[in-house]
Amino acid sequence: MREAIALDKCVAIGLYRLCCSAEERSIAELFPVGRSTVNEAYKELCEAVIETMETKWVNMPTVSSMAEHIREFTAMLGFPQAVGALDGCHFPVSPPKESATDYRNYKGWYSMILLALVDHPYRFRYVNVGSPGRCHYSYVYQRSLLENAVQGPLFRRPLLTISGTAAPPLILCDQAFPLTANLIKPFSHRAQLSNEQRLFNYNLSKARRIVENAFGRLKARFRFIMKRMECDLDTSRLAIRACCVLNNVCEHFGDTVLQHWLVEVQNNDKELQQPDHTTDVVEGTGCDVREALVRHFQLSCAGSA
Repeated sequence: MREAIALDKCVAIGLYRLCCSAEERSIAELFPVGRSTVNEAYKELCEAVIETMETKWVNMPTVSSMAEHIREFTAMLGFPQAVGALDGCHFPVSPPKESATDYRNYKGWYSMILLALVDHPYRFRYVNVGSPGRCHYSYVYQRSLLENAVQGPLFRRPLLTISGTAAPPLILCDQAFPLTANLIKPFSHRAQLSNEQRLFNYNLSKARRIVENAFGRLKARFRFIMKRMECDLDTSRLAIRACCVLNNVCEHFGDTVLQHWLVEVQNNDKELQQPDHTTDVVEGTGCDVREALVRHFQLSCAGSA
């Protein structure tokens, strides 16, 4: 039976476990408690964070707040009608032998996918955690609650006329996702691009960098999920979800991410390279909305010259 410990000590153990890459044995000696206590403490913390905090701290804009959210995004990043940026990130896991093939991504390491929508202050507005590493990001998106939300009333209003085309609320993404009226991606570099298309790609890349930065800040704060998680897959899912919640709390209160933490993340990413995904799927009026944005940035550039 695990020894009884005070609640504040249990929380401290759990947070320490998530925030560093130390082994259970080292943490057990630090507090001091048994190794099994360390293991249980961070699981219980993750469960409590998800149960009591996730709904408050990780949520989508509402229909009534969408217009103001878009205004704030545009004011900060200069991309009209955008809600946030969408991307996936692989986190190293330890799958059981019977399902190892499913979790082996094409870069050759075992991973679990976090699909996330991030807004301008680096907050996770939607997270989908747990898809095996071999999955394509577009596959994960098409089976997510986010895709359902994008198809619903939340992403129909407000409309903004951009260069003569009515544009709904937009999500900025990369080549891994389909081009739709709501999902806007860059022009493929495989084709010869015009100056106007390159300008559009530049502005899109600059704005959607927030999601890449958010992943970096998440891993910098919570080293446990950055390194290979030596636990079962269910616990890995809990840990990633809980860390996304706690990361939003940190961002809300202006917690600092130190530069040398980010350097450690960059070095880790060199060892465990993130898989790249592409798709050429185009749906609905995606091309029309993107071309309208091309004209918008062309006119903006000409006006500032």
